[in-house]
Amino acid sequence: MNKIFQSIIAFFVFLLFSFGAVAQQIQETNLVAPSQMTSSAGVLEDNDVGNIYYGATPSNLREDSPVLVFIHGYTSSASTWWDGNDMYTQAHADGYRTAFVSVHPDKDMWVNGDLFNNMLGTITNHFSVNKVVVVAHSKGGLDTDAAMVHYGAVDKVERTITLSSPHHGTPLADLAQSGWVSWLSGVFGQVNDATNCLQTGYASYFRSQTDNHQNNSAANFRTVGSWGYGGILWVPGQYLNWNGGNRWAGGNDGVVTYQSSQRPNSAILLSGYGNSTTDLDHFEIQEGQYMWNTIKSNLPYTLAKIGAKPVDNSTPTNPNAVVESRVQILSSEKTSRNFIVEEGVTETMLDIHHVNTNEEFVVIAPNGETVNPKIVRVSAQANNLLGGFATTLLIENPQVGTYSIESQNAFVALVTDNEGITLRMTSDLSDEKYVYNVGETINLNISLLNEKGINTQGTELTGAMTLTSNDIKSQSAVILEFKENNGQFTATVNDELEEGIYSIAIQAGNGNFSKSLVTSIAVVDGVLHKLADGTKDPIKENAVESIELLPSFPNPFSTQTTISFELKSSDAALLTIYDAVGRVVETVDLSSYGIGTHQYIWNVNQSKVKNGLYIAEIRNGNERVTQTMIYSK
Repeated sequence: MNKIFQSIIAFFVFLLFSFGAVAQQIQETNLVAPSQMTSSAGVLEDNDVGNIYYGATPSNLREDSPVLVFIHGYTSSASTWWDGNDMYTQAHADGYRTAFVSVHPDKDMWVNGDLFNNMLGTITNHFSVNKVVVVAHSKGGLDTDAAMVHYGAVDKVERTITLSSPHHGTPLADLAQSGWVSWLSGVFGQVNDATNCLQTGYASYFRSQTDNHQNNSAANFRTVGSWGYGGILWVPGQYLNWNGGNRWAGGNDGVVTYQSSQRPNSAILLSGYGNSTTDLDHFEIQEGQYMWNTIKSNLPYTLAKIGAKPVDNSTPTNPNAVVESRVQILSSEKTSRNFIVEEGVTETMLDIHHVNTNEEFVVIAPNGETVNPKIVRVSAQANNLLGGFATTLLIENPQVGTYSIESQNAFVALVTDNEGITLRMTSDLSDEKYVYNVGETINLNISLLNEKGINTQGTELTGAMTLTSNDIKSQSAVILEFKENNGQFTATVNDELEEGIYSIAIQAGNGNFSKSLVTSIAVVDGVLHKLADGTKDPIKENAVESIELLPSFPNPFSTQTTISFELKSSDAALLTIYDAVGRVVETVDLSSYGIGTHQYIWNVNQSKVKNGLYIAEIRNGNERVTQTMIYSK
């Protein structure tokens, strides 16, 4: 992943390509020797997707040395291996033949896997070899996995070494795709096929399709994960600390947790937190100066052996089965937002993502005074899974109570404390269970980890599950209704959900604390990635006996939208509009409407309704139907 951002407006892109996608034309280019390289040497001027760059033949080439094929990650291209990176230089100096490929920077692993499989056929023919070794950075590891296991490239690859590949996805993609902030991450250009498939729920689906595949046993993977982060990755790294990436779990590199970098049934080359070799961030781990010796020592027929080959294989685990969060997520367009500092907190960090450069943010303390927080960074580019420009503020020894943050423009802020309550979510998922099947009951359990003994009496939990889809007019959603039992909160979903990836957003608080949790799960009925091939049955989630909810119009909308529905019985019905985390915004008693087709015009109360996703639900007895709407003024 490099730091290039697209400038597009999208809301929920779920454009999953089928195996029958139009073939990408493959082109071949010869690179000059590393000593003659410039940042753009040999690179095609326009979009170079489908291009293979062959490294110059080393003068010290050994006949039996393997060919190394390098594949990049999200938003990147082949040049990432030589532009500001000495990986090509190191491999060439040690006598290895190389090839560097450019796949789609923003597509899923199915599209790129199909393309990469064809490129590997071209590369093996070019070098007259049967097999190559693949070195993959970040999402390139998933693209390689799809190419080998699902498209048959396992016969062309002797082994693959992945560098911080999110084999189990990343919570940052969950956040980018969530209804909570997607209205803004869409502006940042961070909602696309790649971020969709990097959601933890989608990655779990991919693992469920891959780990038991007949080709998987022949797929030889070795993985490296890192745990150091700083600069633009500092606060995303802090966010991941509370989402499966703390030091006890091996840490994280600011984009991918160490646990996620471990592919099931594959060799682990280096350990995580505490290992000086892997004290790297997500961008550094692809650089030759840090990783070439590790790669070199794990190649077949190497010219020099440095270190030992791995002896420990990873056991199948599902790091997404338990989700934790100590973060408050604030989303705003042109107003103030509140956050709570709990007792015992000595540092509060605000990572603010915004549309324009040089934004000014005013922070007001509980006593009404303006705070002058320490400016940790002002970045022209933020992490490319969250997007936008970024400002990070630090409040040291904060007051206990409710703060406000004000801005004249849109922003999303992640508020993290060094102490305080943590939300922990468990479900029916486990090391053996990665996905739900259509029609299966879903049980979500929330615990409050409260080491400081903060008063949690009267805690209110709200939440929603929303299908991540490119067609917001057909999106299904479920409002999560939590029941408390001795401090444990449980929500049960019995709806026969449409198959797909569901974003889960949960908000908890009682005035003494406030916490947010975002994750995703997969609901499947066969092969999920064929949803876009045109063979899927029409959506039937609203086909209940007594109610029909028609698409609202306009959607998205800026001032009002018309919600059309049909009541097929005289039973009392209720229309409720919720925000993205299940909090009630408006209710309408429909008991006087009677049997027939009706319309309700929702005129937005701009003092209550903020930019983002909203869920319209009509209930009639035990039946209910939902649809999602986007408000963007």
